[in-house]
Amino acid sequence: MNVTDAIRIHLAALEAGRSDFEDSMELVERYFDHTPTSFANGPLLNSAEENQGSCKLFALGQFCNLTEAETLSCFGRHYRQVLGDPAGTSHGNIRQFMATGWSGIRFDGEPLRLGSTPESADSQDASRP
Repeated sequence: MNVTDAIRIHLAALEAGRSDFEDSMELVERYFDHTPTSFANGPLLNSAEENQGSCKLFALGQFCNLTEAETLSCFGRHYRQVLGDPAGTSHGNIRQFMATGWSGIRFDGEPLRLGSTPESADSQDASRP
């Protein structure tokens, strides 16, 4: 299965409540090579040593041309926690992305590259699923 098909299936599973954050991380690990990268999310600055789960999912969203809503859904229960506590302070990167969206995301490098696994080799184009 190529990455485009995997993303489409994963988004449907997230919407149906059959997938969660760990499944999103597994998808990234299966199809991509990750390089720890610092990134900005609006005014939030994240070093290459912190919040790499958020980095991976934001990079996945950009790589696959996901909408903001699709990208947020990849955070699974963490996103649902934020929705359930809108005045809270947990999950700062999710909250900031909800406020500024793609316009606030800037990477100091290339956090994801399509991997060299047989699965990722099936797709050199991860355009919008």
